[in-house]
Amino acid sequence: MEYRIRKFEEKDTPAMLEVFNEIIEEGGSFPFTETFTPEMFAGFLASEEYAAVLAEMPVDTPVGMYMMGQNIPGRCSSIANATYLLRKDLRGQHLGEMLVREASRKPADGVSA
Repeated sequence: MEYRIRKFEEKDTPAMLEVFNEIIEEGGSFPFTETFTPEMFAGFLASEEYAAVLAEMPVDTPVGMYMMGQNIPGRCSSIANATYLLRKDLRGQHLGEMLVREASRKPADGVSA
């Protein structure tokens, strides 16, 4: 399977909201106790400075993503915070590692794997 990392687009919201809520329901990674509505997720994304998706090719289906922004505004604004999401059935295949490596380099610009 081929994957590409690209900048998040609004059309990716339904697929990534589903993954985000799946992780909330698992209860082990996020502090949230209630799943997000589309409006809540849009607000969460708006607080981030950059978001990219991992898309399964050739159909460009989003299967994971990362988001980066300030950890805490003010004195700690120079400290970054990153969130990584990956569809449950794709975990353990080093795709999360691909997201972390891309996030540490620069914003996504169409890197393929």
